[in-house]
Amino acid sequence: MDTTTHIDTAGKPNETGIAATPSTNSVKTISRTRMDLARLERDVTHYPEPIRSAVVWLQHYWADTCRGNGSALRLIGEKLGFDKSDEFYNNLLKGYNFTPKYGNWQDGGKAWSEFLEFIEAIKRYAVHAERAGKMPFICTPTFYCVEAFINTHRSLNAVCKIAGLCGPTGSQKSAVLRHYAMLNNHGQVIHVEAPANGRLAQLQRKIAERFHVGRKALFRGADRESSIRENLNETRTIIVDNSQRLYLDGRGSDQPAFNWLLEVQEDTGCTVILSFTSDFTDVLVAGRARGYFEQFIGRMGGAENLLRFPDYAPAADLRVIARSFGLEAGKGAMDYLHAWSREAGRIRIVFHRLQLAQAFAKAEDRTRITLADLEAAKDYRPTAIGTDDDDEGGAA
Repeated sequence: MDTTTHIDTAGKPNETGIAATPSTNSVKTISRTRMDLARLERDVTHYPEPIRSAVVWLQHYWADTCRGNGSALRLIGEKLGFDKSDEFYNNLLKGYNFTPKYGNWQDGGKAWSEFLEFIEAIKRYAVHAERAGKMPFICTPTFYCVEAFINTHRSLNAVCKIAGLCGPTGSQKSAVLRHYAMLNNHGQVIHVEAPANGRLAQLQRKIAERFHVGRKALFRGADRESSIRENLNETRTIIVDNSQRLYLDGRGSDQPAFNWLLEVQEDTGCTVILSFTSDFTDVLVAGRARGYFEQFIGRMGGAENLLRFPDYAPAADLRVIARSFGLEAGKGAMDYLHAWSREAGRIRIVFHRLQLAQAFAKAEDRTRITLADLEAAKDYRPTAIGTDDDDEGGAA
């Protein structure tokens, strides 16, 4: 199928401010065209604010969520009441608007205002779609603390552009960081899990994929690094979750992944957020590698500037979670949540059993969870295999 749309570079803008008269001069549409995001962003630097920031967000949304398919983006727009053509998105995302040939939008005018309203609508849509079929994310006091912490290190005038968060497994670190990245995604913040093997090449590939670097560059070291650096600047943030996996024990200062993160941060001015488990803190500040990691600790603002998650979910978080599930944050429900949060698995156990309690309530056509549902969730055990009295199917 031909995916080329012909656009007359000498055409006159229509009512949307874009030229769309067919001619022999053609450009590929945004649909099914894999574009480098750094190049796309450069192409809209002449757009006035806040249109430019909104378009950059939309560029990354198109690449991340729509997989580079402009028709999918157009259909989402239609669903939200923003009925525009493929050519509209093509011109807008590829930098053709706000030029003498392709027209302008008046500041505060109808086209300007409608587009900004659409961006707010699609951001809300993105949040809901991200959580579809999943348990809704609950913004606890811990989330807001992490949000403020990262925002401080992301500010352009921040002295410390490397930050560290640590806490035990099951303390909601990963869920909080993924939600933060989702809210600040599409060009500003990327979140990656550190590779299990700790290898720099794999870490770079994960980061490059988040910036939608071309497949050829993904597997060629020099091209991969060049492409990553092209996408990084002082406004970008990389969150590396479970970064303790990057540490190669017994290698001393020969730590390729950490060395590269330090170098790329210094060279580009980006912000690097490292999340790791509590036991890795001992490696950072007291273990054999303490001398090597002093350079990281210093750039984090000192060991006392690490954001440390408590061993167990704070009572304030549990109260917010209880209210989100329609429970009275009184003694009865809180006793269950407090006890569950201390079990192996910690906050995961809390959400798992609340989900069970919801299912028990729903099975009886109730919308509210009762203390009896919480007790049933506490006592629930999966049915053991082979305990059914029915002997059918047992013979070989």
